[in-house]
This record gives sequence, C-alpha cells and structure tokens, in this order.
Amino acid sequence: KIDLSALLEKCSENNICSILVEGGGKVHGSFLEKNLVDEIFYMIGPVIIGDRKGTLAVEREPIKSLKEALFLKNLEVKKLGDSFLFHCFTNEGLNLLNIPLGFL
Repeated sequence: KIDLSALLEKCSENNICSILVEGGGKVHGSFLEKNLVDEIFYMIGPVIIGDRKGTLAVEREPIKSLKEALFLKNLEVKKLGDSFLFHCFTNEGLNLLNIPLGFL
C-alpha cells in the first residue's frame, strides 16, 4: 500500500502540481477518503458486463446516511460516440477554481 501523503509530498518537491489518478475501486476510494480528489472525469458506455464478483468503481467505508455521501458539483456531461463523459468537481476542487494560478 502506498503512503499517499508521501507520494504527494514527493510530487510537490518536483514541482508536480496535478496528477491523474486512474485505477480500480481501491485506488479511487483511497484518494477520496483522504480528500485528495478535486476533479472527476467518469466515462459510461452502453456495455453491461456481468460478474458476481465484480469490483466497485469506488471502494470505501459504508456510509450510514446519504448526508455522508460525496456530492459532486458543476456537473458537465458530453456525449463521445456512444459513451458519455461526466466531468465534475468535489468541494475542494470547486474552491480551487477561484484561486489564480501564478505559474501560467
């Protein structure tokens, strides 16, 4: 298991200010549980794959009520071929949208 804080510290030391996280449910859940996600791209296509032991898109501790769910903001949906791309932000990401980037 990777220490995400150490990973992001190393990125910062090397002037890496943005990373793309692509993985399975455990990877996604780990970043979300530590509030390390600011922007989400999620693709859905017209394919159903059945598997009784299928994996989840996000693995995290069960919530007790809907109030504990992660509510995403500024949703945009684009049709790409037969698929749909959902683009949205977490609260942390929404706050970052208002911070000017000095290096641009």
